[in-house]
Amino acid sequence: MMMQQMLQGMQIHGKALNQVSTDINTMMDNMFTELNTKNDTVSNHIKRIDVQLAQTTKSVKSQQGTLPGKNVMNPKVEHCNAAELRCEKSEGKEPEQLSAETAPGAKEEQSSQLALK
Repeated sequence: MMMQQMLQGMQIHGKALNQVSTDINTMMDNMFTELNTKNDTVSNHIKRIDVQLAQTTKSVKSQQGTLPGKNVMNPKVEHCNAAELRCEKSEGKEPEQLSAETAPGAKEEQSSQLALK
C-alpha cells in the first residue's frame, strides 16, 4: 500500500515536472522566435546603411576637385561699386566713415580700374 502511494506521488510529481518543462520550452521557443525577428530587422537595417554608405562614397569620389556649392551671381547686382569702412570709436570721438574714394589705396584701385576699361 505504501508503495502504491509512493508511485502515485511520483506520477503526480512527474506530470507536474512535465508541465513545467513544457512551459519552459514554449517560453524559450517564443523568445528564440522574437530574437530571430529582431536579428533579421537589425540585419536589414545594416544592409540599408551599407548601401547608403556605398552611394555616399561613390558620390563623394565623383565630386573630388570641385567645391560642393555653386557660385551664383545675384541677378540684381552685377558688381559692387563702393565699400564702406568704419574705424572703431576711440577716446570719445565718433567713428569715421570712409567711402571707397577716401579709403587708403582707393586712388590706386580707381586708376587701375580706369586703365582696364
